[in-house]
Amino acid sequence: MTLARHVLATMVLLSAMPLLAAPPASQPATKEAQSTAVPAPAAPKGDAAAKAAESPAPMKVTVVSVTGAAEKMTLVDGKGKWEPLKAGEQLDELTVIRTGLSTTVALKFEDRAEVTINNATKIGIGQCRRQGAAVKAQLGLKYGSVHADVEKARGPTDFKIATPVAVASVRGTSGNLGFSGDLGLKMEGNSGTWALASGTRSIHINPGEWTNSDFTAPIELRQEQRDPHMGDVFGGLTFDEQRNLRDNGGGRGILGFTGSSTDSGSVVPSPPPAVPGGGDINIGD
Repeated sequence: MTLARHVLATMVLLSAMPLLAAPPASQPATKEAQSTAVPAPAAPKGDAAAKAAESPAPMKVTVVSVTGAAEKMTLVDGKGKWEPLKAGEQLDELTVIRTGLSTTVALKFEDRAEVTINNATKIGIGQCRRQGAAVKAQLGLKYGSVHADVEKARGPTDFKIATPVAVASVRGTSGNLGFSGDLGLKMEGNSGTWALASGTRSIHINPGEWTNSDFTAPIELRQEQRDPHMGDVFGGLTFDEQRNLRDNGGGRGILGFTGSSTDSGSVVPSPPPAVPGGGDINIGD
């Protein structure tokens, strides 16, 4: 009888073990818990995800050609060493370039701009970045002259050239910009519109117009210009000078001189090898 009781108790315990080992059934959330639950943020999709992941990246600045002697210096913690500049190499931000007296350097900013650095010029690449279709670049011209040709059809382009006295903004524009200590600034537009600003002063220059460090209006400069001025800061002939020589072959203009009706002319000095000051980036003496 006792053995029969033990067997019966063992059978009852074995039959109950699966119920004891099974985890409790999950209970449905209460209405209060459901109302206070915070939904997980939806993951960005398509273009939104690509735009969120995109950040400004350095552009490639390629040296297309070097005619004559030119040097470069990449600044690290404000210091660097001058090295020969060679065609085909790519330049980084905070790179300074200086050219000799008979030198021309051509730079290409990917698909957005081409800049020709003329002789006796010192210029630095302060910023050059791309974010999607938008491009932002800034150069610092300490002395000398450059020709810039900026493309805007491929997307927004914010291209600036800073000088010691003013900043020129270029958007879908081509033209010349020069600065020297004795002659000051000269900006000449070939196409599009240049915007020149310094503090509260600003002026826009259209094709065929030019201005100076005083932001003189182009119409006033035209009235003041009596004779061809061939010794300008760009070291060449402007469009008006070429037209004057073509139409008036016996004119008083002499290379390096500006004629007048009472004297034989006065020498126009060339840009000096160095001038004090600097643009928005420090590119040394």
